[in-house]
Amino acid sequence: MTRLHKITIGIFCGGILLSGIGAGVAFGEFSSLSYGGTEVVGKIDIVTRDISKEIDPEQGVWNIDGYWDTAPDVEADESIPENTVLFRITYNKDMVEPRIEENVQEDDYYDDAADTWRQTRNPALELRCYWQDTDESNFQNLMEAKDKVLVGLKRGELISVEGAPYIERVQIFYNPVNEKDLRL
Repeated sequence: MTRLHKITIGIFCGGILLSGIGAGVAFGEFSSLSYGGTEVVGKIDIVTRDISKEIDPEQGVWNIDGYWDTAPDVEADESIPENTVLFRITYNKDMVEPRIEENVQEDDYYDDAADTWRQTRNPALELRCYWQDTDESNFQNLMEAKDKVLVGLKRGELISVEGAPYIERVQIFYNPVNEKDLRL
């Protein structure tokens, strides 16, 4: 074995030894971290707004549909006027603007008994959220999240980061007389 082979083997063994030491130090540092909870990035200005819409039972059974992050709470309430549906929406006004839209949902289905295609038309009230024009960008949120993670690491904590909420809660109220006129 030449002197060059001995030097090369020595460098290789030294590299393995240093890699093992580095991995041990990294594992020790990682195992000393604790969980620091969840932090939210982005603007948060939570408000609650009531939007009421009238329905016409003559048009059929109304579907109540839409976009929400959580399942809506649905309640019959005698204080609500007949043929009215009240949406109480708790949302982040810096992110979205909720609106209730009326439309007609059309469904095609095959009727085996008649051997033909049929179509149903049901009126619907849909909760839609329109994005607000904000000064905030995804890049700003990314940088804020990075800063929060680094501050957590300096404290010896790993943290979770999530974006600001859009819709926190949706409550739907209707008069008990209209229960047969609504499909939720």
